[in-house]
Amino acid sequence: MGLYYGGSEYRFSVRISYAVKLLIIANIATFFIQQICSLAFRTDYLALFLGLNSFRVLQGMIWQLVTYMFLHYDLFHLLFNMLALWMFGSDVEEELSTRQFLRFYFFTGIGAGLLSFLTSIGVNTVTIGASGAIFGILVAFGMLFPNRIVLVFFFFPMRAKNFVILFGAIELWMTLSAGPRMGGVARFAHLGGMLFGYLYLKFGDRIRWSIPRIRFSRHSGVRETEAEWMRFMREEVDPILDKIGREGIHSLSRKERGILKKARGRRKT
Repeated sequence: MGLYYGGSEYRFSVRISYAVKLLIIANIATFFIQQICSLAFRTDYLALFLGLNSFRVLQGMIWQLVTYMFLHYDLFHLLFNMLALWMFGSDVEEELSTRQFLRFYFFTGIGAGLLSFLTSIGVNTVTIGASGAIFGILVAFGMLFPNRIVLVFFFFPMRAKNFVILFGAIELWMTLSAGPRMGGVARFAHLGGMLFGYLYLKFGDRIRWSIPRIRFSRHSGVRETEAEWMRFMREEVDPILDKIGREGIHSLSRKERGILKKARGRRKT
């Protein structure tokens, strides 16, 4: 698949954003550890303890709803997911900001795992792979850049929004017609990633997330969206400026002074 960025020719971007790079490194490193353990012990113990299995989740191994995303069945499985993450994730990260992108990635991945878990209760099977989160990223790309042209299988041009609708329809049709695990593919995880990706982008701004904010260096290549900057100024900085106008700068608390200092630093980046 390739992307059309305007003009008269198709071109493929080779850049990679900060969080996408970290996720790819984490997935590749985990895959190598997984392969080494499989060769050493003749059993894929990482998949047994970190892959998503409904029986083990019900027994208390709830971390599997997160860890399953970093395991892959084989090299092709890994390469396909990481290629999609690279191709679509960097643009989504730059649009959302790195912190929001990571939050989105784990929200869709866990959501995909949750739907896969709920639809496999009583079935002794293991789900692994980042595909749920990747399908969430595809939805985000289609919603954020609906008119970008995607070269499906590097050949057929299609608008991003239609591309996402097509893939979603194919997954739904294959799930209903052939079963949720045809060919060993956890299709409910794919559909769950798309569903939770849509819900996050549609309603996520109405939820006050309790996940701690992550600070990133100004030299990491991460840029903040203008919308996030304006929201920060409106909700946090403007009330402090009004207070200075009423009561003077000496009335500010240590927290309020810290917000002003933070605003000055963010404006320089």
